[in-house]
Amino acid sequence: MLLGRVDARCLIFIDELPVFVLKLLGDGSRAGGIESTSSSTGFRTIRQKYPIRWMLAGSVGLDTVAARINVADAINDLHIEKLDGFPYEIADEFLQRLPASYWMTLGPDVRNRVLERVWV
Repeated sequence: MLLGRVDARCLIFIDELPVFVLKLLGDGSRAGGIESTSSSTGFRTIRQKYPIRWMLAGSVGLDTVAARINVADAINDLHIEKLDGFPYEIADEFLQRLPASYWMTLGPDVRNRVLERVWV
């Protein structure tokens, strides 16, 4: 397997893994079944067997999804880190710069409305 040749300094970053898992499960009718259990325990085996650092990220917590599909024990070796939102000033700057990368602008009124909704 290719992973067996990977240096211990390797980092694999997977963004939105919880959303991907939920999409795989579809309507949830397979939740807790063989499909979800074998996939999650197989991933745990890979994480433990190879000297790779994993960073799993998502807007939905993987722990929440794992609990929902009854496989929380398959990720109990992971360290969960929660990130706070941007400070107001940085969020405003983000709302200025991001649209600019798409040749768009968000005026101050629109940015303020977005920020008001986020900080309520």
